[in-house]
Amino acid sequence: MNDEHQLNFFPGQGEMRARMRAFDWDSTPVGAVETWSQSLKSTVKTLLASRYPMVLIWGPHLIQFYNDAYSKLIGDKHPAALGTDIRITLAEAWDTLGPMIDEVMTTGVANWVEAQMLVLERSGYREESYFSLSHAPESDSDGQVVGMFCVCSEVTQQVLGARRLRLLRDLASKAGETQSVETTCRSVAQAITEHPLDVPFALIYLRSVDGKTLTLQSTVRVASSEHIIPVTFDISAPQKDDIWSLGQAYKGETVLIENVDQHQLLPGGPWNEPTQAALVMPIASSGTAAPLGVIIAGISPNRALDEGYTSFYELLAGQVSVALRNAQAYEEEHKRAQKLAELDREKTIFFSNVSHEFRTPLTLMLGPLSDALQDPETTPTQRERINIAHRNSLRLLKLVNTLLDFSRIEANRMQAVYELTDLAALTTDLASVFRSAIEKAGLQLTVDCPPLKQHVYIDQDKWEKIVLNLLSNAFKFTQIGHITVKQYIVGENVEFQIQDTGCGIPESEIENVFKRFYRIEETQGRTHEGTGIGLALVQELVQLHGGAIQVQSVYGQGSTFTVSIPCGKQHFKNNELIRESVLNQTNIRSDAFVTEALGWLTDNVEDIEEAEFNQIQLPRAKVLLADDNADMREYVRKLLCTQYEVIAVADGEAALAYAREHLPDIVLSDVMMPKLDGFGLLAQLRSDERTNCVPIVLLSARAGEESRVEGLLSGADDYLIKPFSARELLARVKATLETSRLRQEAANSRIEVEAVKLRATILERVTDAFYGLDREWRFTYVNSRCEEYLGKNRSELLGKVIWEEFEMVKGSAFEEQYYKAMREQVAVYFEVLSPFSNRWVEVFAYPSVDGLSVNLRDITERKELEARREALLESEQVARAQAEQIGRLKDEFLATVSHELRTPLNSILGWAKILRKQKTVPAEFKKGLEVIERNSLAQAQIIEDLLDMSSIISGKIRLDFKEINLNSVIETAIESFLPTLEAKNIQLQTVIDDLNDYITGDSNRLQQVVWNLLSNAIKFTPEGGKIQVSLSKIDSRVSLTVSDTGIGIKPDFLPYVFDRFRQEDSSIRRNAGGLGLGLSIVKQIIELHGGTVKATSAGVGKGATFTIVLPLAQIEPDKNAATEEHFCSF
Repeated sequence: MNDEHQLNFFPGQGEMRARMRAFDWDSTPVGAVETWSQSLKSTVKTLLASRYPMVLIWGPHLIQFYNDAYSKLIGDKHPAALGTDIRITLAEAWDTLGPMIDEVMTTGVANWVEAQMLVLERSGYREESYFSLSHAPESDSDGQVVGMFCVCSEVTQQVLGARRLRLLRDLASKAGETQSVETTCRSVAQAITEHPLDVPFALIYLRSVDGKTLTLQSTVRVASSEHIIPVTFDISAPQKDDIWSLGQAYKGETVLIENVDQHQLLPGGPWNEPTQAALVMPIASSGTAAPLGVIIAGISPNRALDEGYTSFYELLAGQVSVALRNAQAYEEEHKRAQKLAELDREKTIFFSNVSHEFRTPLTLMLGPLSDALQDPETTPTQRERINIAHRNSLRLLKLVNTLLDFSRIEANRMQAVYELTDLAALTTDLASVFRSAIEKAGLQLTVDCPPLKQHVYIDQDKWEKIVLNLLSNAFKFTQIGHITVKQYIVGENVEFQIQDTGCGIPESEIENVFKRFYRIEETQGRTHEGTGIGLALVQELVQLHGGAIQVQSVYGQGSTFTVSIPCGKQHFKNNELIRESVLNQTNIRSDAFVTEALGWLTDNVEDIEEAEFNQIQLPRAKVLLADDNADMREYVRKLLCTQYEVIAVADGEAALAYAREHLPDIVLSDVMMPKLDGFGLLAQLRSDERTNCVPIVLLSARAGEESRVEGLLSGADDYLIKPFSARELLARVKATLETSRLRQEAANSRIEVEAVKLRATILERVTDAFYGLDREWRFTYVNSRCEEYLGKNRSELLGKVIWEEFEMVKGSAFEEQYYKAMREQVAVYFEVLSPFSNRWVEVFAYPSVDGLSVNLRDITERKELEARREALLESEQVARAQAEQIGRLKDEFLATVSHELRTPLNSILGWAKILRKQKTVPAEFKKGLEVIERNSLAQAQIIEDLLDMSSIISGKIRLDFKEINLNSVIETAIESFLPTLEAKNIQLQTVIDDLNDYITGDSNRLQQVVWNLLSNAIKFTPEGGKIQVSLSKIDSRVSLTVSDTGIGIKPDFLPYVFDRFRQEDSSIRRNAGGLGLGLSIVKQIIELHGGTVKATSAGVGKGATFTIVLPLAQIEPDKNAATEEHFCSF
C-alpha cells in the first residue's frame, strides 16, 4: 500500500522523482508518504517541478528533500543526502549555514545571502565555493514553523572571475607605471600577495644579461632561504635537482609541477593547507626568442586547475611580461637619455672650445680685410673679392658668437651687466639699422617706440642680440608687406613686439619654434641657411632678464613675437651686477646681421655681364646655377662665366621654372635652399620629360660619404662638397658636360642604328616594290618585292647604274620624272605601263641630297576596274536617257488621255445627276444612278490627280496665294465627306483650335490636300473605326494632323509612302483602288507652300497618322488687296 502511494505521489520523469519513489520513508522521522501533511506534500511537489536548485529541510531532525538541480551542486554528497539530517551532510559548512537556518526556523523570518563562501568537500577535497542562498520558513497546517525552504544558486565562477580580474587589473596598473625592473618585480609581488586565495605563493626569476642564468627577483609568501627555492639557476648546464623544471620553462613551455608538498610544505591559502601543485610559466619577451624569465605560481589546494584557472595564470604571466617589458624599456630610455644628456654636455663644451678657437683666427682675418677695404690703392676687382671674404667672415663671427653664448647659457656661465638704459632710444636705433635692407627689399618698416617713463635695466649687449635676431628673422621670412616694431609699457612690464606679414608658422609647429636646432621644413623664406638656434638663444636671453617671449602666427599671413620684461630692478638677484648710469646711446654691433640680410636680396635671374658676352665667339654651354647664398652664387658665376653662359637664381622654384622654359645644358644646385631644395629640384627635373636628361651637379656643405651616396642615388650626376677649389669646380663641370655629350651621342647613334634596322624591316615587309638610288643613279637598296618586279637579285643590282642595267627605261617616263625630281628636289608621282612586266604601276619618287627613293605599286587591277567602270557609266547614261524619254512620253500620254476622258465623264456625271433628280425614276434606278455617279466621281478624281501630277512634273501647276484661315478650309473638306463617313459608320473627331492667325496659300489646293488625307483615312479605315482631325498652333507654325484606326503602314514601307505610283503590296490596298498619286500630290503641294508632311504608323493594324506643318503669315491680311497669282516650278 505504501509503495503504491509513493508511486502515485512522485509520478513523472527525473532522477529525484525516481529516488523518492524508491526511498524507504518509513525509516525516517518524517514517516510514510501517506502520513505527510498536506503542506509537506505541496512543498515537495513544487520542489520537484522546479529546474532551479532547491532543498527542503523538514522537522526537528532537519530531514532533506531536494530536486535534480540541487543534486548537482552537492556533488559527492548525493544521493546520501536524501532523507538525511542536513547537519550531517554539510557538517564542514554548518558553522556558517547553521545560524542562518536556526534563525529562520526559530523566528519564522526569511533571510537572504549573496555569494556566500562555503568550503565543501563535494569533490574529494576541501573546495572553495560560493552560493547565493534564500531561506524561507515552511509551516504546517496549524501554522507552526516546521521546516525551511532554500533556493540556491552557485556563483563560484563569477566570484573567482571578478577576484582574478582585480588582480590582473592591479598588475596592469603596475605595468603602466614607469619604474625600474627591480621596482616592478616588487610591485608585482605586492599585488599578488593581496590575493592568496588564487595565488598561494609565487616566485619570479629573471634572465641575466648574458642569457645564461635565471636569478630570483621576488617571492610571494615564501622565504627565499627555503631549500627548494634556488636563488640562481644555470640555464646552460642541465641540473638533476631542477624540481621546478626551470630549464624546460625557459625554453617556452608551461610546466605543471605536482606533489610539491612532498618536497616542502609551502603555503596554500587561508586554511593552512599546503600547496600540492604549481605552474611554471615563461615570461615572454617582445624582441627575442628567449623569455625574460620564469614565474612560478602555486595552485590553490582548494580549487581544481580547470580551464578558467589555467587561463587566469596565462593572463597573469602575460601581465607580468608587459610590466617587465615596460620597465626594461623605461630603463633603456633612461639610459639613452642620460647618454644624450652627457653628449649634450660634451657638445656644449666642444662648441665653447671651438668658438673660442675660432675667434682668434677670425679676428686676425677681419683686421687685415678691413684694412684692405679701406686702402685706396686696392683695385675694384680686388676690393670685390675682399668684400666677399669680409662679409662671410662677419657672418662666421656672428655664428661663433651665437654658439659661444649658447654654450655659456647651458653651462650657467652667462654673465649679464644690467644697466639703466634709455630702452626706447636703444630699440629705435637697433631697428633703424635694418631700414635700408628692408626698404631695398620693397618692404615697409614701421618703428613705434615712444619714450618710457619707468626705469628699465637691461644688459645692452644681450638686448641687442634679442632685437637683431627677431628683426633678422622677420626680414628673412617676409617677402611682401611690412614689418612693425612696437615698444610700450604694459602694467609693470615693458613689451617689445615685432610683427610681420610673412609666411607665418603652421599651428602644429608653433610650440617648436623656440627649441634648439629645430627648423621648420618647407618655409617660404629668403634663404634656407641657418643653425636653428637663433630663437632658442633669444628665449634664453629674455629669460635672463626675468621676462618671457610669446609668438602668435597665422600660416600664410604673418607672425607676431612679443617680448615682455619687468621694469625696475626688484626682480634681479643680489649677486647680479647693476649699474645706475643711464646710457642714451649705444655702440651697435650689427654689421654681421645687416650684411647677412643684404646678401639675401637677389634678382630673379642674374645675367652675364656685357663685357663677358663680348668675349663669346661661339655658342657656349648654358649653366643654370641655383644657390640662395648671394656671395656663393656670385663666386661660382664668376668662375664659370669665362667658359660658359651662366644663369644664376636664388631658389629651386626659380631654377625649375627657368629649366622648363629654357633647357640648360647643365644644372648646378645647392642642396639647402628655400621654397624648393636641391633634392626637390632634382626630383622635379628627373620626372619631367623635357628635363630628365639634363645633367645635374649638387653642391652641399654636408660632408661625408653618406651624403654623396644619397645625392647620387637620388639621380644626381655628381656631388660636390663645400668648400671646393675653383679648379675642382671647373673640372667637375667640364667632365659632367663631356660625359653628358658622349652619353647623348651614344644614345643618338643607338637610335640611328635602330632606326636603320627598323626601316629595313619595314621596307622588307611592305607589299610594294622599293629601291634607292644615289646621286650617280646607282642602286643603294632593293627590297625583296622589288627583286620580283625587276626580275633580278639585289646582289646583281646594288652599285649598278639604273640606265645601264635597264636600257629600256631610257627615254621613258621613268627617266623624265626621275631627272625632274632630282633637278627640282620635288616629289613626283606618275602612272605608267611598266616595260619590266607589261603591267600598270604607280610610281612615287622622293628626292634628297643623297639620292632618290622610289616606291612602285602594281595598279593593273585598279586600271582594269576603272575601264569597266567607265564602260558601265556610259551604258548607264544611255539607259537613263532612254528612261527619261519614256517617262516624258508616259506623262504626255497620261495628260492627253486624262483630257480626253474628262469630256465623256462630265456627260455621264451630268446626266446621272439629272436623272437622279427626276421624281418619276424608280427607286432601283436611282440606286444604280448613285453607283454610276460615285464611280464617275472616283474616276474624275483619278483624272484630276493625273493632271495635277503632270502639271507638277512639267512645272505648270498654278497656285493662287492669298492670306487664308485654315479653319474654313478644313471645315469645307470635312462637310464633303459627311455622307461617306455616315455610310461606313466611322466616328469623326475634330480638335481644331480657333486660330486668329492666317497662312499664305492656295485655299483650293490646301482643300485638295485635306480632301486627299481624309479620303485616304476613310478608304483604309474599316466600318466602326475612328478618324481624328486636329489643328494647333506651334510657335510660328500651324500643325494639321489626320489620324485613323485603319490598317496602318508597314515600317519598311513608310520611307516610300509619298513616292509616285507606289502602293504597299496588300490585297486590302489593291482592292481600295487608286493610282498611288494622292499622297505624292499632297507632299508636292505642301512643299510648294513652304511646309512639310510626314507619315507615322505603329505597324499593320494599328492605324496611321499624317502631320502637315505650314508657316504662319508674317503680316495681317488686307481684305481689300487684289489677289496675286503665282506660277510655281517644281
